[in-house]
Amino acid sequence: MKEVLHPISLTFALVGLALLLLRARSFRADPALAALAAVFALSGASFAVSFAPVWTRVDRALDVPNASALIAHICVITMIGCQQVILACWGPPERARRSILVPGAACAAVIVALVVLFANLTPSASRPVGFTAYFVHTDVYRAYLTLYIVAYAVGEVWLARACWRHARRTGAVWVARGLYTVAVGSVITLGYSGIRIGGVVASLAGGHLDELDAIAWICGDLGAAVVLLGWLVPTLALTAVRLRTRRRERDQYRQLGPLWEALHAQAPGISLDSPPSHDGLSDPGVDLGWHLYRRTVEIRDGQRILRPHLSPAVRSDAETRHRAAGLTGQDLALAVTADQIRHALDAMAARHPPGTEPADYAEIHGATGTPDDNLRALLGIARHFTSHRATTAPVTTGDQR
Repeated sequence: MKEVLHPISLTFALVGLALLLLRARSFRADPALAALAAVFALSGASFAVSFAPVWTRVDRALDVPNASALIAHICVITMIGCQQVILACWGPPERARRSILVPGAACAAVIVALVVLFANLTPSASRPVGFTAYFVHTDVYRAYLTLYIVAYAVGEVWLARACWRHARRTGAVWVARGLYTVAVGSVITLGYSGIRIGGVVASLAGGHLDELDAIAWICGDLGAAVVLLGWLVPTLALTAVRLRTRRRERDQYRQLGPLWEALHAQAPGISLDSPPSHDGLSDPGVDLGWHLYRRTVEIRDGQRILRPHLSPAVRSDAETRHRAAGLTGQDLALAVTADQIRHALDAMAARHPPGTEPADYAEIHGATGTPDDNLRALLGIARHFTSHRATTAPVTTGDQR
């Protein structure tokens, strides 16, 4: 049965890990994200070493019969600890440290005990199939299996309760759905734990529960798959949001390009550093949000440099023309500002002296409010700057007075 179900869970684990590795740069600043990546990695490893070909190769490489079983169990216990880290980081900050240290110490103690008990098992040939059925009649393995199953069951019960609690508190729909799914999967795995503990009890009475082995694997693998799917749901949702945000930032960055380039050509000093190349915008390592923010700041700096070259006559003429074209309100102010910038750039390029009459932009940055409002205003200016050609007469020195 596990040969059928293991690949499904392994696929979920690998997909989740691959998606999170795209954000590996964020792991240091976001421990919950790093812990979630570890959950996928450890889960995938536990399933991978359980395949018979991998099991025998690992045993042969380590020269320890059935070492794959110990590796898989250590991965599972560590994974339980990582899941607790995720939820602790999502909870109240003042309780996060205690919520991580206590379960972490418990998981470490269980792993040490498992290693000691495993070392005392009677040496045997590698048994990728029927490992538990073969050893369950020995006292050492009964203690080993009981410790592992109890730790696993306690961890899953805790996970189910914690996920249900967090799901009811979060306002993020996809995160809540994922946590509910994790809780359901954790409950399903308890069927595996119950059958394994029942097998230990039966062996003490001289019997066995071998006929329930397939059901145990169904509960274990199905529950694990549902848990991984639960963690994968918000990962996929957040990845989709991140990709949409990145695509939007890339498009906005490019839309501001012609306006920024025109300003930069006349005032190179506005640039803090070299902007990413066209191909570099697709590099996952490029922080587009930062470069987009810098571009808005640099455009505003360029506007300030152009301010002495603004002409009241140009503004009046632009307002008349754009009103006649049907523009009103903020859109009118953005179109007029675009014309003012184009006219001032021409004056600066022609080395005309600054004007003597005070003038200001039709669109006032101070009135735009939030950074998002500022960005939207600049995108509007850039759109008019690119699509509308100024129809004012060529600039003369007299125009600036």
